[in-house]
Amino acid sequence: MKSKQIKWHSLFTRNGYPYFMLDLALSAYLYDMKKVVGWGYKDQLFISKNDLVTSYYSESDIESFLKFISNKKASFIKKTNKILENKILKAKHDFILIEKDILNSDNKKKLISVVQNFYSILRDAYGVYRFPSLVDLSGGDKIFKQEVLDDCAQTKYVWGEFSNYEITRLIKKIKRKLSLELAIPEGLILYMNCQEICDSLKKGDTIISVSDLKKRCQFNVLMSINGKVNFYIGKQAIEISNNLVNKNNEKEIILGRASFLGKVRGVVRIAYTVNDLKNLSKNTILVTPMTAVSFVSYLNNVIGIITDEGGLTCHASIISRELKIPCVVGTRIATKVLKNGDKIELDANNGKINFV
Repeated sequence: MKSKQIKWHSLFTRNGYPYFMLDLALSAYLYDMKKVVGWGYKDQLFISKNDLVTSYYSESDIESFLKFISNKKASFIKKTNKILENKILKAKHDFILIEKDILNSDNKKKLISVVQNFYSILRDAYGVYRFPSLVDLSGGDKIFKQEVLDDCAQTKYVWGEFSNYEITRLIKKIKRKLSLELAIPEGLILYMNCQEICDSLKKGDTIISVSDLKKRCQFNVLMSINGKVNFYIGKQAIEISNNLVNKNNEKEIILGRASFLGKVRGVVRIAYTVNDLKNLSKNTILVTPMTAVSFVSYLNNVIGIITDEGGLTCHASIISRELKIPCVVGTRIATKVLKNGDKIELDANNGKINFV
């Protein structure tokens, strides 16, 4: 299948996912997931601009996954979720050991071992990480009872806590150590993949120039088409991005799935990170790729939530039900169509958004 024939849909938009993490995740999705779960991705697309990455999945992959789980029992879903939770517990334990190794990594050989161990441990967890989200995304609510969806939601919550705290904390420590060792800014270190970092440590200097690392940070595309992986930076990445992703999203009605019912009118605030949530006015309707745990304390003036991503077990769905805020998830295009200050009507009773 040629890339231009693939229909891509956005899955998430996040900051803090440099090339090191995306390369790790892609390898896990393509090669490791099938060994553990019995199904794996063939197509993946990551488009990164200035440390903000959007992940895309292909329509054919999601159809393939739906077919895969359609004849599975609830016990299989719960068992797979448990595998991920056990891998998280193991990773937490191993991360403690890695933190000790960082303190004692007084030579390049030990530091190479730290990087390799971190990569291996995290990739092992990433081999299952997407599973509960895929159950939700592919329409698992039409196959499984609420009990199963709640189990997926709980597993996703456990991962979210692990990612927000343990992974983030250890990455900061590794970046700091590598930055001192290789004498390049912390913000550029993880725009090399695991092998490139290890080769740089062996050489005693970065094998990728600082100028190229900056280009990677500014704009890069990492993609797999039917299992074949390519990585692009600079102008070539921009051209490929424009060709692959459908930009024709200008619609007056945005549709999604209602996770908490209600109808409200308000003013749009687009938020990609917590920094975008400061000084919210009353009657704010939050529009975001997906909410995060760190968003919750800023939602006092939010009367509605709209997301690009997610299903009925995603974070936005859960907090909207807890806080009783009308919410529509999985619109795919809300952050692309809406702008800060737009006046809209969020009709969560019918899963649609209208301009007013």
